[in-house]
Amino acid sequence: MSGDRIHPDTGATLRRGVRRQTVRYGSLAREVEVPGWYPEDGGEGLHSGTDLAEADRAYRELRDRYFGPCKTGAQAAEAEPGGSGADHRRRQTRLPEI
Repeated sequence: MSGDRIHPDTGATLRRGVRRQTVRYGSLAREVEVPGWYPEDGGEGLHSGTDLAEADRAYRELRDRYFGPCKTGAQAAEAEPGGSGADHRRRQTRLPEI
């Protein structure tokens, strides 16, 4: 993909780039490079599923390390902070107000 995009919420001009982000689970953290569409002012960017693949992989690895080898991925998801088993990673776009 080439060219610029416009952020749907802020109207800022977005350019394709890569930013370093910290993925955290409990007391564990890992830095990952996340490709996406970012504004020049450092604000929120937009990402596709493939853009977030490395961050998702890091999140799963940290979660598995946090719970140790005796828990399966499903067991770890059930025991996540918040207890819902939901994926609690940072999002780069805001959901619209209802």
